[in-house]
Amino acid sequence: YMYLCTVPLRWQNSEGKIIERYVYSEDFTKYSSGTTGNNTITIGDNQYGLTLPIDSETRKLARDMRFPIDFEDAEKPDIYKLTNRKVNLNNNEYFGRGGTMILTMSYDAFNADEDKRVVMDNGKEVWVCNYTEVSIPTSPTPPSEPTTPDETEDLYGTIYGSKNLKVNIMAMGDVGGSLLMGLKLLGGDLIDTIGIFDIDENVTARYEMEMNQIGWPFGRKKLPKVKILSADNLFDCHMLVFCASRGVPPLSVSGDVDVRMAQFEANREIAAEYGRLAGAAGFKGIFAVVSDPVDPLCREVLTASGLKPGQIRGYGLGVMNKRAEYFASQDKRFESYLTEGRAYGPHGEDLVIANSVTNYDNQLSLELTKLTRTANLQVRQLGFKPYMAPAISSGAISLILTLQGEWNYSSIYFGMNGEGAFLGIKNRLKGDTVEFEDFPMPEELYERIRKAYRNLCLLK
Repeated sequence: YMYLCTVPLRWQNSEGKIIERYVYSEDFTKYSSGTTGNNTITIGDNQYGLTLPIDSETRKLARDMRFPIDFEDAEKPDIYKLTNRKVNLNNNEYFGRGGTMILTMSYDAFNADEDKRVVMDNGKEVWVCNYTEVSIPTSPTPPSEPTTPDETEDLYGTIYGSKNLKVNIMAMGDVGGSLLMGLKLLGGDLIDTIGIFDIDENVTARYEMEMNQIGWPFGRKKLPKVKILSADNLFDCHMLVFCASRGVPPLSVSGDVDVRMAQFEANREIAAEYGRLAGAAGFKGIFAVVSDPVDPLCREVLTASGLKPGQIRGYGLGVMNKRAEYFASQDKRFESYLTEGRAYGPHGEDLVIANSVTNYDNQLSLELTKLTRTANLQVRQLGFKPYMAPAISSGAISLILTLQGEWNYSSIYFGMNGEGAFLGIKNRLKGDTVEFEDFPMPEELYERIRKAYRNLCLLK
């Protein structure tokens, strides 16, 4: 027989590689009505019969493996489980001519925790069931002599590819508490425990109780445990999230005021102090600065701590990207930002929003930048402090992406021998290095970014 194989079947093999084979499909439901059930629940019993070639990968397919069989762009694809396999009906391997096998696939339930959209080597985004992030070999060989000050060799020996990470949060104010909620709900596949520290013991006691009472029933999904920390074990973690702040301006502060920079003098001393403590503790993880102003405080930590520049990262640009997207979704003039735009720089006065990196329009970009930069003031005018979006978009989500080695918006160090600054840019941790997005850009956009960087370098 000759079969036209038109249905893609994809799965992840034992080495973490995504395998794709095209198969011939038949309806094996046959005489069934398509459902089975009782007076409690009705479920589908649809079945496919798939014919596919026998090779080194397909011969490893086993019962109970799960596969998406649906439209490529389905938001919640139909999932089928391998319930039967017949390998000798047309197996001519004995004659050196290969063969085909027949698999029976029975309808199964979609699992949002395990069935993921992943990008294949050819750039195509597809569904894969029971997908697991591939662990990168730890303890990479360090170079004989560091070529840049942005080293992360020690860091990656313990973080990259791990799924039992410890993340500690320092200071449980509005931002710290919201960020904790985000990590608790979103970080279960990556984070084992979240430590919390605050000078007010009642605050940490409250969060320990409430957070550990949040979870899925029947043990369906694991969420990180929350533990109270003492000052002695604050740096016993893979990532320390610094949320301390001493000088949040009151709501009475309004107008076109850079509220973030207004906090610098008050918060720089705290950042420097905990930087010194991190250095004294021999901290080897990521020191993540979330307190405002992110970029100057990162340099305070670097100067005081003796940590490697690659260990220190600032998290404030993520929410600026989402705010720009918010305004772009409301005004067609800015809609190119949704697919082609970028955010750069500090998330204050020198913020750089580019409407498009392929069709850059300076005036449109400046207008969108101002809307984005002053979005926090709009919330303050309503009588509220704008901390929820920063805590989740710049905080929890960006921190998780960092730990996963995925692209994110955060501030990284550019410079040599202490002469430089932390600048927000799209980047990711890759192997034992920090990789940032770099491509030819319009001169006007480049000059805006360079100005922002120079101004950050001048802050002392």
